[in-house]
Amino acid sequence: MLKFRPYTYSSILSLLIVVGALLSYYQVPVTFTRKAYIDEFRFFTGVLCWVFISLNIIIAARPCLIGKLLPLDAWYKMHKVFGIYAAIFTTLHFFGKDIAIAVLDMTISFPEVTGASPPKPMPYKGFAKDLGEYIAYLALVLFAISFISKISYKHWYYTHKLFSICYIALLFHAYYLTNDIKHTTVYIWFVDAITILATIAAFILLFNFAGGHRRFKAKVLDIKHQDNTTLLELEAQNNIAGNVGNFYFLKYNKQNFHPFSAYNIDGNKISFLIKGYGAFTKNVANLKNNDEVVVEGPYGDFEPLKAKGHNVLYFAQGVGIAPFAGTLIRLAKQNKLDFKLHVMLLSHEGRDDSSCKYLQDTLAQLEQKGVNVNYYNIKQDGYFDEAKAKVLLDNGFDSIYYCGSSQLGKLLAKVYKQQGGNLNNFHQEFCNWR
Repeated sequence: MLKFRPYTYSSILSLLIVVGALLSYYQVPVTFTRKAYIDEFRFFTGVLCWVFISLNIIIAARPCLIGKLLPLDAWYKMHKVFGIYAAIFTTLHFFGKDIAIAVLDMTISFPEVTGASPPKPMPYKGFAKDLGEYIAYLALVLFAISFISKISYKHWYYTHKLFSICYIALLFHAYYLTNDIKHTTVYIWFVDAITILATIAAFILLFNFAGGHRRFKAKVLDIKHQDNTTLLELEAQNNIAGNVGNFYFLKYNKQNFHPFSAYNIDGNKISFLIKGYGAFTKNVANLKNNDEVVVEGPYGDFEPLKAKGHNVLYFAQGVGIAPFAGTLIRLAKQNKLDFKLHVMLLSHEGRDDSSCKYLQDTLAQLEQKGVNVNYYNIKQDGYFDEAKAKVLLDNGFDSIYYCGSSQLGKLLAKVYKQQGGNLNNFHQEFCNWR
């Protein structure tokens, strides 16, 4: 958990861009005039926001390579932070001229310019500037919308696709207004390479090809319902890649892709535990046997079977039991466990919660093997606060796997660290996709 710091990485990337800009001035020195310094500041802030926007477009396209470097959920955390940095630098670029004038007038005295050569004719300069301004307004509005959780996933998804259109339109603004001599620097060669990749990614996103190399079709084999929770079992033509705990994107009918943790994987069969929160999840219950579902995955690295140490905690909040299910089923089939396992299931109904009912037999078998299974009923036992977290984590767990709300995850991580736990052994399934 401690190894991944998106804000730190984003700050380092910003610093590298600054260093690259400074080194480029040895290749192409900036003329010592007020106008040249203002133009250079605007260009530099433009490069900053352009690099972060480009990288975000690339991440959103889910190319094969990034999955080999880091799991997709880690990249999506980076995607969100890159978006914040891009918004900051876009604002800085938008007001770059005013900022540069204010700073330069207070700090540097420039000589009068005489006999300057006329600027290169640019008949579309005004259009390029206006285009950039209007798209900046739109992009900042879209950025703000992406943090409004009340907007439905469907509408959020379509507003996100507008970023690709904005990026493609901004290509004219970015390259028409860039001085040709800038493209002779190694610094801008790097930016050009990222731009080419991001442009390809933008078209991939526009035509819904993101993650296409991991997609396959499956048919509904079985579907069960418990209250507002559905256990969906799918069957594909070939064996399904991935491990229990990985997550996949699902799409049926004309719906958009939504991420879900695999409940269990067995050869060419895969199942998902889905709670009816929104339109997509509620309509899953209407699927029938042999209906077609498009699956994309696997992604993520939440694999409880890889827990280190001899004293392990699995902590699931509500439907967060899904990524643990396959692991629990496998452990229940073993004659003997070679480590001490504690399972904490937190929900509003405790043992009777619909998310637990599908695993009742499995959990009973585990209890017979000596596994400590604790059903925490929020209605009866109250809110699971810091004091209760300290009591639970006082057991000295070597590893903790958690799936539930981000807020509770932060609390558990804090208490675990306070009690001497190694946060590299605290694993949290990523749930905050908005």
